[in-house]
Amino acid sequence: HTIMVPYGPLAFFEGHLEHTGEILTQVSSEWFVLQTPKQALRTVDRREARLRKDQSDVSKEAWELEQRRRVTLGERPDMRSATEGVETLPSGASLHTDADGFIDIREPYECPAEEKPPAPRPEEPAPEPLDGP
Repeated sequence: HTIMVPYGPLAFFEGHLEHTGEILTQVSSEWFVLQTPKQALRTVDRREARLRKDQSDVSKEAWELEQRRRVTLGERPDMRSATEGVETLPSGASLHTDADGFIDIREPYECPAEEKPPAPRPEEPAPEPLDGP
């Protein structure tokens, strides 16, 4: 298609439209891919969703760091879910302030998965059980 391309406020020159249904999309720091508009929109949607999740994770972490800073400086923590002096942080940790001003911090303990002993190799015979005395 022949068109007139604007060149500044007073000038135009003749140009041609080619490949109008293709969008050059950056997939990494040095790699670009030609995509259809539908594919490019899906790429943008995925990136937006990932950025929203990252933003919420960072704001949650910033809030927790602010609460820890307040605890170390001796300030009263923000009691978002306060019940009888107990605050539960989003990470699952709980802060309890007693009458003397002592703060008890409890964090959930995650047990590591028990490791199973490696299975015997097929070329090695399994060890025979020992007879008891």
